[in-house]
Amino acid sequence: MKFVMIILFATAGDIYMFTDPTFDSKNECMTFLMNNGPSLNEKIIQEYGYPKQIQAVNCMREQEFLDIMNGLTKT
Repeated sequence: MKFVMIILFATAGDIYMFTDPTFDSKNECMTFLMNNGPSLNEKIIQEYGYPKQIQAVNCMREQEFLDIMNGLTKT
């Protein structure tokens, strides 16, 4: 299972998924996220061209995130 970092910005519905690096566990992902805030913020500035206010951060299974974004849910 592959875990990715998800950033939820303060603007409505604006979400960013880091595709690199990926992790084998949520704990490994969260540790990286908490220890690398400045470099992740730099990546966001590179992507958007300006700093964005972050509302929340989390790690989740990549496929689960993609399913949510595509409107797919498990029944």
